[in-house]
Amino acid sequence: MRIEMLTSMAGPGCTRQAGEVVDVPDDEAKRLLAKGFAKEPGPGKRSKPETAAKPKPKATKDVEAENGSDA
Repeated sequence: MRIEMLTSMAGPGCTRQAGEVVDVPDDEAKRLLAKGFAKEPGPGKRSKPETAAKPKPKATKDVEAENGSDA
């Protein structure tokens, strides 16, 4: 059964992140749904949650200029 995780969880055999849509056995899905750890995914939900892109590091000259160093 496909479910969308509402909380993150980890165990010896798996790691699941909040927002992730995963396939789990029906009995496990029913337990997670009943306890509020997961919900049924909406239409068009992806298997992995979207994440923000990491900012690019500043160039050395920009960092030295901000610190007041002479280049």
